[in-house]
Amino acid sequence: MCLLYVPSPQTPCVQPQCWMVAPAPESACWGIFPHVSDWKFWSSHDFPSTQQGNCYVWNLTGGIGDEVTQLIPKTKIPAHTRYALQCRFSPDSTLLATCSADQTCKIWRTSNFSLMTELSIKSSNPGESSRGWMWGCAFSGDSQYIVTASSDNLARLWCVETGEIKREYGGHQKAVVCLAFNDSVLG
Repeated sequence: MCLLYVPSPQTPCVQPQCWMVAPAPESACWGIFPHVSDWKFWSSHDFPSTQQGNCYVWNLTGGIGDEVTQLIPKTKIPAHTRYALQCRFSPDSTLLATCSADQTCKIWRTSNFSLMTELSIKSSNPGESSRGWMWGCAFSGDSQYIVTASSDNLARLWCVETGEIKREYGGHQKAVVCLAFNDSVLG
């Protein structure tokens, strides 16, 4: 489930996973909702992210039968300094990852929305130009690793706890803008 916020009176963008369009607290809001295991909690919350880099936590109430779903603002996370492009839950529902045009993927604890780890593709060489945006991410099944997609034509496997790059996946001719991660054992 996800929510896409579009300001009035502009024309809304279409995002395949979206189920609702609502007014935005900032100029535009983008968010996606992957599978999470604890639907009792997460099905009652929404985590849209914005062009200003903020991620909002909303409580969702109602929506049963003819009852109107209500959005109640809960928390604003100043996640990034530029566009927030994607937010993704870990399979164990304890972490929220946000990806951004600021070349970072930040991992937040969902218990209190504090920053746990910042993954960055920013160059340490002052003469090197930008490596581009961190477009998306996907957690491993055990929530210990995360794979990121970025404009520098690489996908990277990171350790969530340490922020260490475990592997880089190259060979792409253009930016890697989306990905999926399936590390389950096939029988």
